[in-house]
Amino acid sequence: YLRGYPYSLEVQRPPEDQDVADYFLFEVREGYCDYYATTFVVMARAVGIPARLASGYTGGQYSFSSGAYLVRQRNGHSWPEVYFPGWGWIGFEPTTARAVTELPEEVLLPEERVPGPTGPPARVVRLRWRVAGLGMTTLAVVGLVAAVWLRRRRRRAARVTTLPLVWSWVGRGGARLGLPPDPALTPQEYAVALAAELCARAERARRWKARWTGLAAQGGAVLQHLALLYSAQVYGGPQAMAVDEQAARGVWARLRRPLRWFTWLGWLQRMR
Repeated sequence: YLRGYPYSLEVQRPPEDQDVADYFLFEVREGYCDYYATTFVVMARAVGIPARLASGYTGGQYSFSSGAYLVRQRNGHSWPEVYFPGWGWIGFEPTTARAVTELPEEVLLPEERVPGPTGPPARVVRLRWRVAGLGMTTLAVVGLVAAVWLRRRRRRAARVTTLPLVWSWVGRGGARLGLPPDPALTPQEYAVALAAELCARAERARRWKARWTGLAAQGGAVLQHLALLYSAQVYGGPQAMAVDEQAARGVWARLRRPLRWFTWLGWLQRMR
């Protein structure tokens, strides 16, 4: 029965107020020779069989030069011994990592179905609970992020895109670039300042400078066009022609990519 428990050296120390055999059988459910031998002795004595615990060294490597066995620390072992009247103390090996005890004269007994251990090792149970908890937490976080993303997507789909809304998005992008909107600047002046910031970041780029320069030029041109449309609609009076939603979305689609990429470029430059 004890050989059904896995061998392991990574076992926590039993609590001071708990029996070692109970701790090995019903809680930790894995261990090394001391646990196997101690539990064997306790179980044997529980049914009236005289048993004792032996500790010492087994095996070793024979040295022909010295004519003696070389016994190292790894040869340390514990095993149980059972007393047989007329025979004396006979050693047994319940530890899973070692070979089964073979006696010179064995009596064949009828095979009985021995129950297996009470469950997997406690270390495995803890690992399973940690993995399950991590999986549930990850699933909950993914579900929450997906719900927030779907909610924002529905809000954006239901929201009417206008030039004032697009201009507010430009202000947020400029704030991320370190250039928030200034009430003292006209839309055209703010567009010029933001375009200059894009060009300055493109000049500081160490790689793919031509690509960054082209992206800055594209963003600056769209900014100038958007500033003109926004000024004409907001300050043009009742006769001003409003830009439809599709045109406003098109302007933002051309401008969002440069603002986002230059924000990431600035973050990378600060990291360096």
